[in-house]
Amino acid sequence: MKRILQRLKLRTQFTIILSVVFLCSSLLSYGLLARVQRKTAEHTVTEQAMVLMSTLNALRTHHVSEVRPWMNIENETLTEFVPETVPSYVVRQVFEQFREKAEFAKYLYKDATLNPTNPRDQADDFETDLVAQFKLNQDLDEIHGFRTLEGEPSFYVARPLVITNASCLECHSTPDAAPQNMIQTYGDENGFGWQLNEIIATQIIYIPARQIFFAARQNTQLAVAIFMAIFAVVLLIINKLIKYAIVEPLQPMARVAKYLSEESSLDSNFSIHQNESEFEKLDKIACQGDELGQLARIFQRMAKVVYSREQNLRHQLTNVLDKAHREENEMQDGNIYQVYIKNLLTRSRQIRQGSLPDEEG
Repeated sequence: MKRILQRLKLRTQFTIILSVVFLCSSLLSYGLLARVQRKTAEHTVTEQAMVLMSTLNALRTHHVSEVRPWMNIENETLTEFVPETVPSYVVRQVFEQFREKAEFAKYLYKDATLNPTNPRDQADDFETDLVAQFKLNQDLDEIHGFRTLEGEPSFYVARPLVITNASCLECHSTPDAAPQNMIQTYGDENGFGWQLNEIIATQIIYIPARQIFFAARQNTQLAVAIFMAIFAVVLLIINKLIKYAIVEPLQPMARVAKYLSEESSLDSNFSIHQNESEFEKLDKIACQGDELGQLARIFQRMAKVVYSREQNLRHQLTNVLDKAHREENEMQDGNIYQVYIKNLLTRSRQIRQGSLPDEEG
């Protein structure tokens, strides 16, 4: 991978590296944001559920203190039990009217009781376990989490329901103390034996988890989209800065270095004044106070030294070639002279010996 990157241009390398960083950071951010947004959504829904539950409890308290005493008087004269005298029934009916709105249709509220008078308030195994947790830990005032209802995940918020008003025991202490019309309606087997300050049920609200997941997903996608847009703009700006601040200043240096390397053959036609536009750009870069300006100044000095050395080397080579040429000529002239002297000596020896042949004519 490193070798592949090294073969690419500088801008391309930065783009690839930043893109990889962008992709990894986006995935990491999405995971973290999804978790945070889900927790935030849970917290928001929990607060909404607690507000709703507090409202229902305020209705319950008002019913017990203000409405129920008057209804009990009427109820004693009736042969048929009136369920509206029971606070839990009133609260449940009010919540059912609340569910008539489409956005709250899948919300559920229940006073999940271990020993209820009305069978619809009977706690299931899951809710029984919640009541047990509240009884085990008296300081625990809230439990929330997820469970599956009718094949769909639901978020629940549960609080303990404690008997704090002695008037509740009028109907739930013993069958003998309970109104006869209530016994006739619900029987004498369930809903009795309650004690003051006892946790007998859990108030629980179920909210479709899809709503929480949808809200968290929407917030996460929005946050990641904003992050991606900002990062894309930053990537574009960095790419432009690399081009104008690094790549373009390096190009004149690269071209001058190329010109110098192409003159390695010591062509006498090369001149430092050729490609003056490149050297002018180099001069402008050298005026900068940053690292590139410092590099340009060093490069200028190096180019001048290289050019000067090439000129000196060319001059020295020319002198060496001229000297060698002269020596070669002198050697050739010396060889001719030696042959001529040798011939003269040969003829002289022949004359002395009288062996010189007669010349014609």
